Amino acid sequence: MIRSLEDAWKWYEAVRTLAHDMKNLAGRCDGPEWEGALNSSNRLRDRSAADLHDMSERILDDLDHLAVLVLFSVFEATVRACAGADVDRATEIITHVAVKQAVKELKDAIESGSFAKVTDAYKKMDTDLTEQVNQVRKFRNWVAHGRRNKPQKSAHQLTGGLVSAHSRE
Repeated sequence: MIRSLEDAWKWYEAVRTLAHDMKNLAGRCDGPEWEGALNSSNRLRDRSAADLHDMSERILDDLDHLAVLVLFSVFEATVRACAGADVDRATEIITHVAVKQAVKELKDAIESGSFAKVTDAYKKMDTDLTEQVNQVRKFRNWVAHGRRNKPQKSAHQLTGGLVSAHSRE
């Protein structure tokens, strides 16, 4: 289960590694001995080396985009949780009914409202970082909503090449 950025990164690395390994294995193992080895596996019996290569390519073609989606979603959940905890600490002594209601609405907005509005609150702390987060958020939304049109920036540009560089290994 992915609950932290570390978990998400480990998932990405595992999927990337397995897809590359399967692609490499499929590229080296074409012929009668390969077909015989595949026939001994119920799961691989109906697959050829070309099938495994093509499926690995399909995974790798989309993996960087999906990794940004997963990593940013975990990041968003973490930021929302931290902001909610900050509100709890800052408002624990409030007793006025109207102010308590306002705090509840604030917490609801942090938990399930627009993440762009949550990050806007951090602009005064670091405008550049907030803008970078918003760029990644927009890219994540582009991926999550079917990758229509062209994104403003690629996964490679948004991560400083970190994600895409690993996927070429």
